Order: sequence, then structure tokens, then C-alpha cells
Amino acid sequence: MGGVMGNASVMVVRFKRPEEERFMVEHLRAFGHEVLLDWNGGEASVDLFLLDAIWARLLGPEIMARKTASEVFLPALVAIDLHDDASVWLESGFDDCLFMPTTKAMLRVRTGAFLMLRHQSQALTERHNSALQRSEEKYRILAETAGDFIFMHDTEGRITYANRAGLERFGYSPEDILSANVADLVGPGGQPVIDQNRSSRQEGDWSTLIYETVFRDAHGREIPIEASSTPLIEDGRIVSMVLNVRDITDRRRFEEEANAAAAQWQATFDASKDAFWILDRSQHVVRANRASGELLGEPAEALVGRQCWEMVHKTTEPIEGCPFVRSVGTGQRESMDLPFGDRTLRVTVDPIVNDAGELTGAVHIMQDVTDEVMARQRDARLTRALTGLHRCSRLLRRSGDDWLEVTLDEVSESFGLDRVWLIDGRTEAPSFLIRGEAGAADATQHFIQNEKWRGCFALARQKVGAFVPKGGRACADCPMHPESGETCMIARVERQGELVGVLGAMAAEDVLADERYLAAFGLLSEDVGSAFVARQAETEREHFRRQLAQAQRLEAVGRLAGGLAHDFNNMLTVVGAGATFIQDGLREHDPLLDDVRMIMEGVDRAAKLTRQLLAFSRNQIVEFRMIDLNGLVTDLDRMLGRLLGEDIVLSLQLAEQDVTIHADPGQIEQIIVNLASNARDAMDEGGCLTIETDVVRLDDAYLRGHVDGSVGDYALLAVSDTGSGMDEETVARIFDPFFTTKAQSKGTGLGLSTVHGIVKQHNGFVWVYSEPGKGTTFKVYLPLCKSGEVEDTMRPSAATGPRGHETLLVVEDDDGVRNVVARVLERAGYHVLQANGRKEAVEQLSRVPSISLVLSDVVMPGGSGKHVAEAIMERWPDIRVLFMSGYTGEAMIHHGIVDSGIPVLQKPFSTNDLLVKVRQVLEESLPTGPVGKDSD
Repeated sequence: MGGVMGNASVMVVRFKRPEEERFMVEHLRAFGHEVLLDWNGGEASVDLFLLDAIWARLLGPEIMARKTASEVFLPALVAIDLHDDASVWLESGFDDCLFMPTTKAMLRVRTGAFLMLRHQSQALTERHNSALQRSEEKYRILAETAGDFIFMHDTEGRITYANRAGLERFGYSPEDILSANVADLVGPGGQPVIDQNRSSRQEGDWSTLIYETVFRDAHGREIPIEASSTPLIEDGRIVSMVLNVRDITDRRRFEEEANAAAAQWQATFDASKDAFWILDRSQHVVRANRASGELLGEPAEALVGRQCWEMVHKTTEPIEGCPFVRSVGTGQRESMDLPFGDRTLRVTVDPIVNDAGELTGAVHIMQDVTDEVMARQRDARLTRALTGLHRCSRLLRRSGDDWLEVTLDEVSESFGLDRVWLIDGRTEAPSFLIRGEAGAADATQHFIQNEKWRGCFALARQKVGAFVPKGGRACADCPMHPESGETCMIARVERQGELVGVLGAMAAEDVLADERYLAAFGLLSEDVGSAFVARQAETEREHFRRQLAQAQRLEAVGRLAGGLAHDFNNMLTVVGAGATFIQDGLREHDPLLDDVRMIMEGVDRAAKLTRQLLAFSRNQIVEFRMIDLNGLVTDLDRMLGRLLGEDIVLSLQLAEQDVTIHADPGQIEQIIVNLASNARDAMDEGGCLTIETDVVRLDDAYLRGHVDGSVGDYALLAVSDTGSGMDEETVARIFDPFFTTKAQSKGTGLGLSTVHGIVKQHNGFVWVYSEPGKGTTFKVYLPLCKSGEVEDTMRPSAATGPRGHETLLVVEDDDGVRNVVARVLERAGYHVLQANGRKEAVEQLSRVPSISLVLSDVVMPGGSGKHVAEAIMERWPDIRVLFMSGYTGEAMIHHGIVDSGIPVLQKPFSTNDLLVKVRQVLEESLPTGPVGKDSD
């Protein structure tokens, strides 16, 4: 900027883009400057560096080193694009950035300003020593990087300098700010402050003025600021002004928040009903809330600065035992109760400690505890009553006939009552029990003759718990003879929500004014009612204990039945197969054929008997299939005859058409057996039991009046007896578990609940009709299936069953069953291998890879059938598995068989059942799920 300073300056200009470099060189030379284009760090004297970003990176270290070594300010500018980050260059040591593209005027102003700073620096250097020169440079850098907006303006308000940080903070460019007047930078609200500042300067005030006003940023937003204005004086006059502008937006917000918090704190402080003081170390009040002023009868502000003992105790020093003094010694909360007029105050002092652990003051709280002190006397009386209540509760549980008398004696003593009475209304004629003074015998007679007990009962019906009758006086002509100042309290005695008695007492009016005392008496009445219930429950508990013993006996019988069924089923399997072998070897007219068929019929009847035994013990496996209800009832005829006895006639009235249902035969048999057993018990003197089957269609009208079901066709199973019948209340509870009308030794109350559960499991419903003296009818409705779907129950010989050629492995620990099964399969064409347990089975499987199917018993020594199946699925996944079991459903669940997904052939089975099941398993897809886990 030679035109400004009068001297030509040497500039280093390096640009990669030729057009930019030509622009710079042309105009800078036109300004009278010497331009160096090939400078690479030589010793030539340079006044200013102007480089683009590429050359700035290359020459930056050399330039920074030169700037550092120079005693005179050596400006270095970087030309960057508008979108580039200027802060990177400023932080690396460059003095300013020139945004490209630029104009001739901007180039002249920017270079001229920095050359002016350099020449000023040079002039200062010449006048002062190097230390002062470096100090000036530091101030310049400090001004440029300061967080505040620092700028200078002349006496007319024209801005001549602005620091970089301030420009960035308020969004102004150097061009904008250097062409502005300071009046343009303040909002309308700040102009009066500027005018006052100017007036002060004209009057000769050259001091630094600090004031708050508003500042307008480049976007026109008004920002609150704090400004300090310092004049620059030359030759006794102000030549320019330096302004330091600080954004106080955050401070203003913090002040507002602090003021709001202080107001909220004070409001909270004043909201307390207790008297609060903040004390300093010398026990002067620093702060007082409104309640403390009200306590002492002065405004809270008038208490500040005074010492606490002066105002509370009217003394000149702390009293003995002062909690503040004790708190200074212990460093902990201290308190004491002290009289204050007709009241009692509890003074509590919490020490305030600084970070160094030094006591700086305390929080002093005065709480009115007058009511608490007065309540202590009532509490003592109540404690005595509650202690007595505990003893009474134990006495109510004691055995013996005098438990009520002993309890009431304890009530009279522990509650401090003159008279206490109990009216027992559990019987039609109430009984009376009175303890205390005033002639118990006379009072009892008065209660009875004049029926005064009715008044006590009428009062007890008014409220729950203990209470004093309205008006606080005893009834007129009260047989308890109240004395002056006495009244009574009444509490109802309930048994399962029913009023069965009244507990009453006579005491002084002030004693009965304590609601807690009344509540304790009410608890006592509840204990008496609970004792009544306990006495009743004790009788019922004995009844249920006997029922439980009966149920446990039945459970033991069930477990025995399950164990017997396993061995019996194995034997039946062998006997049935042997009979089949004999049958197949006889000619059509052989005289032994009838004997063999009789054996096979006996096996079938024994198998049915086993299923009925398991149905009784509820241990059979649930297996739904298509069955003929008529045939099932017919098969039960003989067994039901033995169950009912000779004095009861059994009549079967079966439907003419097919009655086909999808059900578990064992569970349907259990329904019939349970209903027949109940009917037998209802006909002590004999009678008739009728079992009917039919096909019915139920419509909405019938369902609404009888059962909760859906419209459709149903199979009807009706069981009717000519017994004693039941009333409506009994019918309503007939399916409840453990509910029974039989004698304690004759029933468990589980039979009909089991019937109800089985019917629901089969998606059916049951309806009961009964009247006292007219017998009972149970109607069981089960979903009807199409006719012709009943499974074939014929038992053809092994010679007519399905045949095969595969290799099979039979795993069975019972030699008889294993040999029979192997023989049946071999006769049907299969190649059969045998194993008596898991170990032999695995050996056979390892030796013979062509095995297609393994038939395994479920429970065997040395490993269950589940373990065999697990080994097969792990090592030979293509081999199928079929379980054979004579165990109960409970055992099958225990050994993880029911949920394994592997088919089960239940013993005893016929030869045809065996061949059909084997063929079915061989031809179906392999299971994909894992074998079920053992149950605990």
C-alpha cells in the first residue's frame, strides 16, 4: 500500500492458478508495490506474503520461521475459496485469509491494512527496544484472538479496526465493519447509551466507561452486551476510542435463572410451617423464614443479624445444653425439647461445614411438638392396651371351655375398663358374658329380661369397628350402670361377614376420645370373631383331614394298579400271541379251536379290566380315536353289574343308529364308572340305574335353558338313578372338587369333578337334573362323528396281517414278550434281531447297518427306551423307532415318552395290532423333533 505509507513494499506472491496470479501481480504493481514471484526462502527483504493454499502449505514452515525471527510484524495472507475453513490457517500462524474471487478494492484494503500494521510496527521498533516491540505484537495477537469484540472508532464514530474473533462472533466481514459507524451497530434500545457516552466525553470525562446495552449482529439480531469504552489520548485530546464488547446473553439468562431459583428457594423456605433460621458461626441469624417471624411475633426481616439465644431465651449467652454448642463439638445434628410459653418446641441444629471441614454456620429448626408431647400420655395408655391385645389374641386360641371368660378378664385389666361385656349371638337365644364391677349378675338378668341386648345389636349394625354411640352417652336405663363422665363403646363381632355378637365396654369419656384406642378395641372384636371362625374351621379341618386320608389311600391304590398293570400287560401280550399262534396252526374244524378262541376272549376281557383299573386310578394314557359309544357301554355291562350289586337293576337303552364319537375309550369308561358309582351310593335300599345313548340335535332354545354349548349334532350319554336326589343348592356345587354329600368315610368329592374335566377335555358338556326323593339324571353331550368311521377292532390271525421283508430289532428285557414279538414278526416275513437292553441294542445296531426299525420297551434295566432312541437318532438317524409299553401314563410322562414324538404301541396288543403298527411306522416319514427330556 505504497500510496498510503509513501514507500513501496516488497511482496511475495505465489499462486498455482495463472489467472489468479496475473490478477494479483497486475493490481499490486499498480498500487506501487514490488512483487516477487520466485521467492523460495531467500534473504530478500519482504514486507508481505500473499499465497494461495497450495503454496501456503509448501512455504508455510519457512514463512512461520521468518515471522518468528522478525522483530517487525511480517504479515502473511492466504487466498482461499469461500467454502474453505479459514480457522485452520489462522491457527497455523497466518494473519488473515483473502476469500477468492476478490476485488481490486478488497485486495487494496486487505494488503494496505496489514502493510500499515507492518510499517507501524517498524516505526515502533525504531522508537522502542525489541522487548517492547514483542509486547505490542502480543497485544495485537491477544486482541485478534480475544473472545470479546474489540474495535476502534474515531471521534465521529467511524470504525477503523475490528479484531478477527469479534468479526466471527457477530458475523461481520472486515469490509462491512470498516465501512460502518458505531451507531449502526447498536439497536434502537442502545442508542440512548451511546448518546450519553458521547456527551460524557465532550464534558471531559476520559475515564473508561463500562455500561450495558444491546448490539446488533450481521443478521439484525439484538444481543445484550457489556461494553467498556476507553479513549486514546494524543496531545491532550481524544483521537479515537477503543471498545471492548462482551456478549452477556448467557449471563443475563443465568441471572434470570438465579433470580428465579432464589425466589423459588425463598418461597419454599417460607412455605414450611416450622421456624427455620440460617445461623453463622457466632449464632447470628443470616436468614429467617416467615414461620420464625410468626413464632416470635416480628417480621422475619427484623430477626436477621440478631443472635438466637437473645430472641428465644431472652439471655445474653447460650443456655446450658444448647444444641448449637453441642453441634460445634460433635459435628453432627443435635436437638432438644424446651418449653416456650404454653407450647413445647423441638429445636434441631444441623451444622454447615465447608470443603475444608470447618464449621461455617448451621440450620436451626424450631418445630412445635406440643401435640406430640400431649400424645405421649395417650400413647402410653394405648401401648398398654396393645400389649393386652396381644395377650388376648393368644388367650383366644387356648383350649378349654373358659377361653372367653379368661380373655375378657384380660381385656378389663389391660384396657383399664371398669366393665366389659360380650353378647354371643351365634345361637338363636343370645348368651351373655360380663366382667368388671357394678354387679355382673344383675346386669345379665337385666339384659335377658328387658332384651337390652337388642339395643347393643342395633348399635353394632351402624358402623364397622369400635365406636362411641352418637351423643357420647350410654343408652337410657343401661344395665351397665354408667357413672358420671362415663360412656360406652361398641364393636361388632363378625363371622365371615355375618354379625354374630357384640363386644362392649364402659370407660371415661376422655379415654374413649382416642380414635386409636377405639381402633385397638375394634381389633379385639375382630380377634373374637376370628376365634369363632377358628373354632368352626377346626371342625371342618378335621373333616378335610379325613377326606385327604381317603384321597391318599386312593392314590396308593392307583400306584399299585399302575404297577400291576405293567406286569399284567406283559403277561397278556405273551398269552394272547401264544393263543394266536395256536389258532393259526389249527384246522378250521379242529375241536381245540373253540378253546383257543375262549383263551383269546379271556385275554380281551383281561385287557379291558386293566384299562378300567387304570381309569379308576386315572393313570391311563389319553388316546383319542373313533369309537362306537353303544359298543363301549355294552362291553361295560358285566363290570357294571359287579360294581352295582344285586339290589340295583341295570338297564341299557341304546340308540338303534350308530353313535360314533372321537374320544379316549378309557376316559369315557371312567365317566360311566364314576356316574354309576355315585348312583349306587344314592340308592341305599336298591333301585334302578338306566344308561341311555342317543343322537340328538341341540338348538339355541335348548342350549339357553340348559347348558353352555354350540348348536349341532351330539352323542348323548344319559345315566339316571332312582336314588335320593339333590336340592338346587347341592346341584349348583356338584362338580366342585372335594364337594360331597356322602359320609366322611365314603367319598372324596373327586368323582364328579373328574367327570366334568373329562367331558370338557372332549369338547362336550354335562347337564344335571335332580330333585329330592325323585332321583338324578346326568346327561353328557359329546360331539358326534360320521358313522362308518369306527376303527376296526377285529383281530385277524398273524397270517392275515400286513407283511414285510425289512430287518427289525426287538429290544425288550422280558424274555417272554421279546420272543413272542420276534416270532410274530418273523412269521410275517421280517428278519428279526433281539436285544435284552440298551447295551445289546447298540451292539446289534453297530454290527448290522441294514436295520430299518427298532421296537423298544420303555422301561428296562440299564437304560430306558428313551436312551435307546437318543442313541439311534444321534448315530443312525435313518432308523425308525416304535415304543412298546405296558406302563401307565404317569410312567410314560416320567420317562419322557409322551412328548418325544415317537409312536407307542400299548400292551397288551394282538398280533395284528403289532403287524399293523410296524407297517405303519415303516411307511411313514421319520420324526424330525428331539426325544423328550426326562422329567424330574
